[in-house]
Amino acid sequence: MTLQEQLLDLDVTVNRISRGIHAVFLISRGLDQAVDPDVDGLDAICEYLSDSDKILRKQLDCCLDTVRQSMGGCPAIFHAPKNSQLF
Repeated sequence: MTLQEQLLDLDVTVNRISRGIHAVFLISRGLDQAVDPDVDGLDAICEYLSDSDKILRKQLDCCLDTVRQSMGGCPAIFHAPKNSQLF
């Protein structure tokens, strides 16, 4: 498996993780409506995961861009989907 293929596989995994973080974020927002002392802890976890997700996405995008540049452009197979801002 080439580096390009590995990065594209990693991109899919990063997108899945991002969707999972978004789901936890939505649960946290829903629990904000309840009076529960544990919600603050879940909010802290959501913030940490969201920040980590943004860093991971930025680093992976940098790797993908570096490989694209080394290949002399951006072939059609290399159009990895960008993760939208979730939070």
